[in-house]
Amino acid sequence: KFNRDGSEEEFVAAIAPDYFYVDGIYGKIYYKDGSGDISSMNLDGTGNTSIISSTGNIRGITGNPGEKLYFCDVATNKVYSADLDGGTPTDLGVSPVASPVSPVYDFYSERLFFIESPNRVSFVGTDGKGYRTFATNEEVNLINFNGRIQVDSANGWIYAVNNTPPGNIYRFPIFSRDYEIIGSATGNSPDGIFIDYEEDKIYWYETNASGI
Repeated sequence: KFNRDGSEEEFVAAIAPDYFYVDGIYGKIYYKDGSGDISSMNLDGTGNTSIISSTGNIRGITGNPGEKLYFCDVATNKVYSADLDGGTPTDLGVSPVASPVSPVYDFYSERLFFIESPNRVSFVGTDGKGYRTFATNEEVNLINFNGRIQVDSANGWIYAVNNTPPGNIYRFPIFSRDYEIIGSATGNSPDGIFIDYEEDKIYWYETNASGI
C-alpha cells in the first residue's frame, strides 16, 4: 500500500490474487486465492483466512463497504452476494447472464455493474432485480471489455480499459453508444482501473509496464 503520490510504500502480504477488493470500513482485504476460494485478511496483512469456498470459477469481487460482498462466477453464470465474514453466499437469481466478470458496486445507483460475454456491460440491483444489458461491443464500436470497468453514475459515465494493443482507456455515457478515448497505456496493456472521486483522478495498472 502507498499514498496517492506513490510515497510511503509499505509491504502488506505476499499473495498472487487474480481478483481483490478492499473494504476500508470493515477493515478487510478480500481476494481470490490459489484454490479458487475467496479469502480475507486484515489491512495490515494479518489474519489470512479462507471465507467462501469456490462456487466454480470466481471472476471478480466487489462490495458495498461495511455492508455486503458481491462476486461473479463464469462457471455457474451467476452473480452472488455474501456477508462480509463470508457467511450466507446467495445466488441473486440474475438470469440469463453469460460469463459474468468484473463486478463493480455503484454507490450512487446502488446497483452492480458487470461485464458479460460477448463484451457487453450489464447492471442489476443488489436484490437481483432490474437486470438490464445496456451496452454491447457493437454499440461502442467493438471496444473489447476484457479489462476492468468503473462506474461514475453521479456524472453519467462508465470507464473501461482494453488490455490488448493499443491499450486505450475509454469512457462513455451510461445508456449511450458514443464513447471517447481519454488515454492510452504506455505498455499497451492496461488492466485494473480505479476512480478517485475525492481527487478527481483515474488510476490504472499496466501489465507490460509493471506500473500504475
